[in-house]
Amino acid sequence: MSRAKMTMCALVLALMALPCFAASSYTISLSGSVSPTCSLTITTLGTASALPITTKVANSTIATIVEKSNSSTGYTVTLSSANGWILLGGSSSLAYTLTYGGTAVNTSTAAGVPTTLTDSSVTTPSAGTSKNLAISFDGSLSLLPSGDYADTLTVTIASK
Repeated sequence: MSRAKMTMCALVLALMALPCFAASSYTISLSGSVSPTCSLTITTLGTASALPITTKVANSTIATIVEKSNSSTGYTVTLSSANGWILLGGSSSLAYTLTYGGTAVNTSTAAGVPTTLTDSSVTTPSAGTSKNLAISFDGSLSLLPSGDYADTLTVTIASK
């Protein structure tokens, strides 16, 4: 190898060994957000609007409710009755009880006062949590006067 080539190689190696005194750095900020989800999907069954009032009914599913929440602090689901858990028909009435997801609902609260169905400290699965709402009553115990009997239930979901 010629002396000029050897000198050139030595110079290149020397330059490669020198530390780099100039530096540059960049900061990349990453961020994102997830919108809150707190919803109910309610599928009522035909029996909800056509209850066999003059018979005995035990745990008849009237609706399927899907709870969906991504609240990091949890969520609650409440239920209230416009008539205080009574099917009213004119001046007559028929008391009823409910279960939600197989658990008895507290039907001792006053009309319009919500009772807690779900008190969760965690999020639901992405598909939500499905639970059945079922009704029980015994309309065969007495001769109920003719007419329409009704109550209105309100289901609410809220983040904690």
